[in-house]
Amino acid sequence: MILYGLLITQITTYFQAQRKDALWIRLLVFYVFFVETCNTALDISIMYQPLILDYGTIPGNLPTVFLTQPLCISLVQIPVEMFFIWRIHTLTDSRIIPGIFIALSVVAFGGGIWTTVALAGAGRWDNVSVSFHAATLWIAASMTTDLCIAFCLAWVLRRKKTGFGDTDTVVDRIVRMTVQTGLVTAVCNILDLLSFLLIKNSTLNFMWSNPLSKLYSNCMMSTLNARSNLKQSLPDHISDSGPTREDIGGASVLVAAPPFPFHAKTRRTLADDFNDREYGIRMNQVGATKKKCISG
Repeated sequence: MILYGLLITQITTYFQAQRKDALWIRLLVFYVFFVETCNTALDISIMYQPLILDYGTIPGNLPTVFLTQPLCISLVQIPVEMFFIWRIHTLTDSRIIPGIFIALSVVAFGGGIWTTVALAGAGRWDNVSVSFHAATLWIAASMTTDLCIAFCLAWVLRRKKTGFGDTDTVVDRIVRMTVQTGLVTAVCNILDLLSFLLIKNSTLNFMWSNPLSKLYSNCMMSTLNARSNLKQSLPDHISDSGPTREDIGGASVLVAAPPFPFHAKTRRTLADDFNDREYGIRMNQVGATKKKCISG
């Protein structure tokens, strides 16, 4: 419930501050909120049945809606991972690496659906082991995907450094935020996998798996909301005509003027500008040209 309350706060902040985002991103936020609301109601039902309805009886049967846990996690996990994979594609213009990550994410989603089907046939806690192979595939693929996305984004963003202190400081902040948010879900998946494999006949792994969907959604929302703070952290653009602030999309990476006149070589297209608005930051390639002095 704490994570759900945090998600509501982040979504409220998002719709107040990010009014110019593309429609598909706003629809993604609505979708995640809808699934998380349903998941929260189902979580309450899972606790209500054994504690209230079946109170005083010998525990043994799985709660009726328990099988919806892996389903809800998978329904949130795959679009959030696709969102971060899209960011990698936007920054690299590569299709191979994002394609590999998409395949891993689809495998994880398939593992989640397989786990849901396996739990539907279990019925009792002592039969949960029938989902062992499905759950192992699901958790392992999720962990691998999250680690790959986090470290790939960090590597790509570090290559965007310009050599100017103020700009590189902002890039470093983006890298730290990317790694931190990506590792949250990855570490949770690692602990889930270890407790599931090493502690037999135990429900301790649910301590890590149950909050996973809300961790995914909160990580995505924190990334979207962080763009406003990054925009305010950027320095003023200084050129030969004096200092100005450039405001393009969510934010613009700006550089200080070198000791000689320069021009910015952006090589931009309409598609690039669209992608910048979604990602929230633009990396300008700065080229400096010295004026030739011709003496008469």
